[in-house]
Amino acid sequence: MDEWLDLPDLIDRVHDYLEMGLYDAAVKLLEHYQEMYPGEVEMLQLFGRVHSETGEPRKALPYLKKALKLEKANIETLLSLFFVYTQLDQLAKARAFLVRAEKIDPEHELVISSYIWYYNETSQYETALIYFKKAEDFHIDNPEVYHNAGIAFQRLGHLNRSKLCFKTALELNPSFDESRDFLADVHIMQGHPEKSIDLYRMHLQTSPKNIRSLSRLVFCLCQSERMDEAGEAARNIIELYPNSAVGYVDLAYVQTNENQHDAALESIKRALDVSPYDAEALRLKGIIHSEKGNELVAEDSFKSALSADRDNAEIMRDYYHHLRSVKKYGEMEKLVRQVIKQEYPYCNEDLWFLADYHREQGRNKRAFQFLRKAYQLMPSDIDLLPPMIDILLDEGHSAYIAPFFLRYIEKTGWNEVMQDFARHKRLRGKWAQEGLRMFRYFGQNPAEYRTFVFASYVKKYLLFFSPVILGGVALIGFVFSHLAGIPVLLCILAGALAGWLAGSYIRFNRRNAATRRSSIPPQQPKRT
Repeated sequence: MDEWLDLPDLIDRVHDYLEMGLYDAAVKLLEHYQEMYPGEVEMLQLFGRVHSETGEPRKALPYLKKALKLEKANIETLLSLFFVYTQLDQLAKARAFLVRAEKIDPEHELVISSYIWYYNETSQYETALIYFKKAEDFHIDNPEVYHNAGIAFQRLGHLNRSKLCFKTALELNPSFDESRDFLADVHIMQGHPEKSIDLYRMHLQTSPKNIRSLSRLVFCLCQSERMDEAGEAARNIIELYPNSAVGYVDLAYVQTNENQHDAALESIKRALDVSPYDAEALRLKGIIHSEKGNELVAEDSFKSALSADRDNAEIMRDYYHHLRSVKKYGEMEKLVRQVIKQEYPYCNEDLWFLADYHREQGRNKRAFQFLRKAYQLMPSDIDLLPPMIDILLDEGHSAYIAPFFLRYIEKTGWNEVMQDFARHKRLRGKWAQEGLRMFRYFGQNPAEYRTFVFASYVKKYLLFFSPVILGGVALIGFVFSHLAGIPVLLCILAGALAGWLAGSYIRFNRRNAATRRSSIPPQQPKRT
């Protein structure tokens, strides 16, 4: 503290401390110079940032509000207030500050990035992608923009676009571990875990001791059912980091997947010897004892894991599954709702769990509400549609199922699920069967073929009615020429025009007839 820092040097020094996570040093430095620079907006912004990043958003508000009074058009202050209010789950207030920032500079990359993030958090993925298009138009190369756009594409089911965004985010920032993890998850969702394995192995070539990537490699190898390699990779972590619980826990997961529960418990014991309060080790201990039917030990393990990491959603999920297995439904539902509140909008798994539980208890309406909410949060998850249709049929609301059928068939075509629905007792009526035939036709033929058939019918009807059109136009022209005193020539011209149109359709139809064999798609309509 002996050297005197001018304001720009002070700000740079504090930023350096914050980037290194030295929050105490940053606060101490700010407080030392607080009286020297009492009315500086940058000082107030830094105080707000420190409190925001250390999980004290309410303490950040007074500093940021004071900064906003001093400079009402300061975009950094407006964006800081936006993020603080999102931390407080007050999204309506947060958006108000974002709107003000956009009015000042609609092309600001942090404003656009914040909008994409905001619309993802509020499940408005199409709107998020509108702002992503703006980012592309303004040539914004911000990895956060591409990462958040990748999430929006993933939630909408556009997995290839999603992969492209995550890849771009990694190209812009090769250390963006979260984008790497999301990209690996998309590869696994598409049934290509080997690509996720290659992704981490490639990263490990440049950072061979990165424990996060080493651990994720074990996970991806397990997803690819390459258990021997996964075990070897876990033992490699133990060799590199013998005083870390990560390798022991990863090895325990591999052993659990191979149903070697006793060996897994031994690995967990070694992890807890190294780190007695490791949340992942305690979580896996709870899972294993739950599967073995040791109710009390499992519950104690889950509680200990949550004590070590109270906001860990994965621990809470495993715990509520255990509570359901031991029929402690009140505690279970309370915990599920806690996870939904904490993880929203990334809580489809939890909503589906509640729907399944209420369906099992015979509460169809409650189950439908949870399924519908899950589908709103992730419209690409078409597996949510069949149980919703089942509930509507069970409740006697067959008149409302058509839109659900249409959305499902658009994604999957006519499959075994639809075949089962066609045999449902509530769909045996004449009109219901006619509707199902239409859906079968829709699902068994590609869009190109349906377009071709529709165009053919339109042309046929136009050709059939062309004499009527010709005569009608001629008659109208004749009547109009007499009533308005216009020369009969107008009537002749109108008739000629109608004849020319009819002739054009005829010539067009003949031309199509000559090439129809090559223009019809190979898949023909199936008999219903």
